[in-house]
Amino acid sequence: MAGLRISDVAARAGLSAPTIRYYEGVGLLARAPRSATGYRHYDDSTVDELRFIKKAQGTPPEWPRRPLPLMAGLPLASNT
Repeated sequence: MAGLRISDVAARAGLSAPTIRYYEGVGLLARAPRSATGYRHYDDSTVDELRFIKKAQGTPPEWPRRPLPLMAGLPLASNT
């Protein structure tokens, strides 16, 4: 399985690995697939998503969750 490890993604996005794991845990970032040895593997688009989340800091907590599906080409879920 090819891809970027969490340390690579963290360096490119300017975040720490624990922060990325936190974002996965709270649902801001999709969980990365894991290799047979348990390493998370990310693709380049994850770096863009993390930069977006980082820029959204300071906005209402629910706001960053809404645009991410659009970035992935998915429809927004209804909140009704």
